[in-house]
Amino acid sequence: KHEEAVATQEKCNEMSSIPNTFGLANLALFLRLGNNLEEGNTKLDTALGLDMPSIDAILRLCQVLAIYKRHEDILALTEKYAPFIDDTIKFYRGCAVANLGRNSEAAVLFKGVSSGFKVGMACVYSQWLSIGNAPSTVNGDWYYFNVNEMMGLISLVLVGENVDSVLTVDLIESMINDITEGVGHREMLQLLGKCKHPEAKNLLEKIAFGEFG
Repeated sequence: KHEEAVATQEKCNEMSSIPNTFGLANLALFLRLGNNLEEGNTKLDTALGLDMPSIDAILRLCQVLAIYKRHEDILALTEKYAPFIDDTIKFYRGCAVANLGRNSEAAVLFKGVSSGFKVGMACVYSQWLSIGNAPSTVNGDWYYFNVNEMMGLISLVLVGENVDSVLTVDLIESMINDITEGVGHREMLQLLGKCKHPEAKNLLEKIAFGEFG
C-alpha cells in the first residue's frame, strides 16, 4: 500500500542523522503514487534546499524531478554540483536542457556520455539532434527513462494496487517512448485502460489517434 510506503519513508527520514535528500525524493515518488502531487512537490522543494550528501542522492533527486517534469530544477541542481556529476547525471542534464529548448548544449552533453546505463539513450538522442529531428515520444519531449528504468524506480506491485495513480500513466508513457523496446506492452496497455486518472484518458487518445510528438 502506498500509505504504508509513505509512512515508512517518513519515519526513515526522521531517524536520519544527515540531510536525507534521497529519502525525500523517494517520499515524493510515493506521494505521486497516491496522486498527492502538491505535497510531493513540496518534498522536492525541501530536498533541493539541502546539501547533497552523495552522488547517489543527486541521481535519485534528478530521477524524481524528471518524473515530475521539473526540468529547470534538474538544470539548477546539476549546475550547482557540476564538479561531481557522472555521465548518468550528465544525461539527465542533457534531457533537461533539451526540454528547455537548448539543443546545442544538449548535443554536447549527450555526446559526452560514454559510460553508465544511459549510454544507449544518449547515443540515440545525439543522433536525433545531429539531423535536426524532434524526439518521437508521445508528448514530443526528450524523455528521461525507458520502461525498465521506470519499473525499477517503483514496485509494480504498488502500481497495481493503485491503478488510478498518475504514476501508472507515467509508467505507460515510458513504455510508449521506450527506444529499447521494453517488455510487457499488452499488459501495460490493459493497465492503462483500467486507470481512472484523467491523464490516462489523454494518453489513450494520443495512442489511439497516433498524435505523437
